[in-house]
Amino acid sequence: MLHKKQCKLITLLSVVTLTVLVGTPHAYAGQTSESENPYELTQNSYNFLSEKFSLLDTYKSPEAAKKTFTDKYTTAITKLQQQYSLPALTEDTATLYKNTLVSHSNSTVDSQEILEFLDLYENKSENAEIIRNLIAVAHSYEIGEVSKRQAVETARMLVPTKQENGNDRPYYPDRNSGINLAAARAYAAKYAVNANQQYGVMKRGWGPWIEDADCTNFASQILHAGGIGMVYGNKDQGWWWRGADENNHSVSWVNANVFKNYMGSGYHVKDWNAFVVYVRDGDFIGVDFSNDGSVDHIGFVYQKSGNRLRIAQHTRNYLDWNGHWPDSSHKGMYYRVRR
Repeated sequence: MLHKKQCKLITLLSVVTLTVLVGTPHAYAGQTSESENPYELTQNSYNFLSEKFSLLDTYKSPEAAKKTFTDKYTTAITKLQQQYSLPALTEDTATLYKNTLVSHSNSTVDSQEILEFLDLYENKSENAEIIRNLIAVAHSYEIGEVSKRQAVETARMLVPTKQENGNDRPYYPDRNSGINLAAARAYAAKYAVNANQQYGVMKRGWGPWIEDADCTNFASQILHAGGIGMVYGNKDQGWWWRGADENNHSVSWVNANVFKNYMGSGYHVKDWNAFVVYVRDGDFIGVDFSNDGSVDHIGFVYQKSGNRLRIAQHTRNYLDWNGHWPDSSHKGMYYRVRR
């Protein structure tokens, strides 16, 4: 027999379901015919307590999308597989391919188009991770650790950035306090190439296929070095670090999109040149490769000169002028974080 609390939790989680809605066409890689478009997307949503949140869009026919994509980029994908001993490309391994490309590839037209595809192709597994985190938040509410309002606010941090999710609003004034720029710069310069082992290096993947995914961990370190105090809570709340183990830091400390959602963003635009105009020294910047609603990469603006940015980042570690910052103009979305 189930205890009363167990029954209540099952009832609560039975409301938290995945709903697949009608897909919308997505023009990509020269496809123009809606009826023949292998890149058509399906919208997904998730019911959480009394809220309905949009998840990441996924390909309506993942196999058709992959076949069309791999037919066009056979040489590039084969080279990537052979050079880095990657497993077969699937929805589950797409993130591994994306991280490998970000870590090792130069910014070329082909690499950017490949990133855009992978950023959408990985969304099935990304949605699964979002749902796992939402279920954990629902459990925290059920056992009385957080109020319903706190649970919903936390959920908004974990889901994609979309107007209907209520998390596309400007920055949070209470999280926009100025940083000690000299201290932040000193830390960024010291650890841009060689990571501070006190924080380790965040990685994603499994077995022999593990790649660095440390950009947000490094951005959080810079922010903290600049005098911004940690805000403690459970794994899905606040912004904090106690160690590299999964349960010893907040999701917002290491996840690019949650970092952006937690800190807030006062400006976003698709064009890089327009974006740079409204960026200044000490800003944190993010990019969503395919504009699917989930920021993929975070960097720190060490210095600005004209229309050039000197960026410190990890997951390809450097401090360089514009460096290899992804050129996703008019395809992805750039975010200015914390103001």
